[in-house]
Amino acid sequence: MEFRVTNMSCGHCKMTIENVLRDLGVSSFAVNLEQKTVRVDSNEVSEKAVKQAIQAKGYDIA
Repeated sequence: MEFRVTNMSCGHCKMTIENVLRDLGVSSFAVNLEQKTVRVDSNEVSEKAVKQAIQAKGYDIA
């Protein structure tokens, strides 16, 4: 699954999202600050759960 996080703008944002994914138990992911994308490779965590966790930290998913 891949998401576009429109208001991810700095290294702190990237780190926050990486920590959210780790807390969810996701071990395979890629956060691209320049393209503002988050790619998650996980069968254990639902797309809805990932979106909600990222949005709960104040980030907008397009």
